[in-house]
Amino acid sequence: APEEQAEAAGNENAGKLKRVSELGELDIQEGISYSGSQDMYLMALQFFAKTVDAKSEEILSYYNNGDWDGYRSKVHALKSTARVIGAGELSEMARRLEAAANEMDLEYIHEHTDEVLAFFATYKEKLSGL
Repeated sequence: APEEQAEAAGNENAGKLKRVSELGELDIQEGISYSGSQDMYLMALQFFAKTVDAKSEEILSYYNNGDWDGYRSKVHALKSTARVIGAGELSEMARRLEAAANEMDLEYIHEHTDEVLAFFATYKEKLSGL
């Protein structure tokens, strides 16, 4: 029956959200309020995890080419999407890279890009199986 399916899906989502909350890194309430519902939040988390590699490669490509406008645009996007899923620490790290790109503080960018991308990459595993 549809009600039973809905309840099963609800329980499954509750289990997934419990797993996410156990990471202790994501502000789930913030993520749900940005996303609009638990279901939409889980979809946002899945999408975030799926796009880690592609987004990292884009940022690295701009970095390697010294295209600081492109770089700034991509770290800005990372800042925003991280905030939407409640990944406050990652969002703040990306915000600092964006500010450095605005100020052309290449020393900061060179010192911190790898570290931010490495932290970003940990979300692939953390969010796997959602």
